Amino acid sequence: MKKILLKQESLEWYKVDLNDEDLEGIINATLNYYAQKAVKSKIMFYAFNITILICNVSIPVIVQVFAEPNILVTITSSISSIFASILILMAIKDSWQNYRKYLEELKIEIVKYKSSSDGYKALDDSSKKNFFMERFCEISTKDTSSWELKHDSRKLDSSTTTGSAYPFA
Repeated sequence: MKKILLKQESLEWYKVDLNDEDLEGIINATLNYYAQKAVKSKIMFYAFNITILICNVSIPVIVQVFAEPNILVTITSSISSIFASILILMAIKDSWQNYRKYLEELKIEIVKYKSSSDGYKALDDSSKKNFFMERFCEISTKDTSSWELKHDSRKLDSSTTTGSAYPFA
């Protein structure tokens, strides 16, 4: 939890002054959302992988130490398989990388806006604000579109293997 708080503190510089509390609130909430989700996904990814590693490494030790290790080996390998399946099913690594990617894209756009570089150079304040909001929405929409595309492809994959778009329906 401490890392998540540190991540939010590091976003203070990226606060944008648009003279519109609602828009500023949306931008700051979005940045915090991506930061928190990235950190949580990273923590989950590492925790699950460390658990899998410990389970897999402990199996040979259990076999060597115990005279009848059958049940312990079964339990340990089952735990490892469950965590590996959860990692794949929830696509935790992809989530972590995607949240981080969109957070970085938004931060870069804020730096361009604040420094009046790239597409912001020749714009007056009003046009600059509008251009920033367009870019902000484009980046956020890319995230949503990416999620929808992945979600739709998963439905297609499951419909071809189970005969239904909803395998548990």
